[in-house]
Formats: sequence, C-alpha cells, structure tokens
Amino acid sequence: MAHMDLQRRIGLVCFAVLTSTACHRVSYGPDSLKIDEFRYSVGSAVVGAGLDTLRVAIVVVNGSRKEGFLSFPHCPPILSPVKALVRSGDKEWNSEISEVRKQPEYFDSSGKAIPQVCLAYLVGMSFPPGSSYTYVLKVPVTEVLGDSLPAGRYRVIAQLRLNGFLTRRFSAGDVQLAAPRHLTNVAADKHFSDAASPRWWSRACS
Repeated sequence: MAHMDLQRRIGLVCFAVLTSTACHRVSYGPDSLKIDEFRYSVGSAVVGAGLDTLRVAIVVVNGSRKEGFLSFPHCPPILSPVKALVRSGDKEWNSEISEVRKQPEYFDSSGKAIPQVCLAYLVGMSFPPGSSYTYVLKVPVTEVLGDSLPAGRYRVIAQLRLNGFLTRRFSAGDVQLAAPRHLTNVAADKHFSDAASPRWWSRACS
C-alpha cells in the first residue's frame, strides 16, 4: 500500500458555500466526499506514563482509484471525529455526550445564551488513492470511569464522523480500566504508541 507524507499535503481547502478570501477554491465535487471505498483499521489501549489515558484510533485508507477528501471539524461545538462507547454489561460511557457537556457556554449581560455562528464551508485536505490517515481520540481514564463506572474490563466500540457521514460501528477491542495508580496493563503503552507496528490493531475492518 502506497503511503504519503500527508503533513506536506495539508492545505486548508474550502468547499465554499460562503467563500472568504482566506479560502483556496478547489474543484472537488460531491464524489470526493464519498467514503464508500475507504477502509478502516480500529484499535484501543490504555497508554501514558501512568497508564492514565484511553486512546482510540481509526486509520482510514483510501482504497479507491480516485482522489478523495478528508474533512476536519471547525464549527462549534468542535468535537472529535472519533466517537467511542465504552461498555461493560449495562454500564456505558459515551465520548460524544462527555464532550458536549464540556463545551463552554457564553451569555450576554441579560443572561441570554449567545448563539455560536459558523461559516458554511468544509475544511480538510486531499486524500489520494492508497494514502492513509489516523484519527485519534484520547481521554483520561478518570473521565471515562467518572463517579459511576467501576474498575474492570470494558469493550470499546468506535465510529468515525467523516465528510458529513457517520461510519458503521467498529469493535475496537477490550481494555482494562481502573484508577491510574491501579492499572496493571504495563505493556499497553509499548504496543500502542504513535509509532507502533500494526500488531496493536485488535481488528482490521473494511
């Protein structure tokens, strides 16, 4: 599979509904936004020096023969494209709900909420055939467990919101969660670092 240095190709481009002079006009059409022929590899692990962070990653590969596009959120609330559910029995933590709750709210002098305004354009980068890009969600273990989830083994389910679409749910494997000082999965960080080999993937999805 061909790889490319995506950082060299990152140039913000706009699918302009409202075009500003800071945007570069491009000729991408609706077909460039389709994700039907993208492939995905998904995994999760507990990482960090103190094994205090849950990391969920989704690698996207352009498996088509056409130039694609990867979008990035820019309108408030700016939420991670990676959505994670952490489950054990009837107990569940939802990353999107957690993110929304943490969003700041702004009020005027009368106490009325100030609406957040965003220009209607899409920000992202080109995605040539055979290239790949990794979307990552990192969350403190203490945030996941909160006040209601006990220590234990949890199943991680992940989705990706990309180009206005939401992928199907992927199994991202199981993780052992507890207060950081009690975490015992010492090898997790080694096998799930940013430069780790593909061995860490719990499952390859297409």
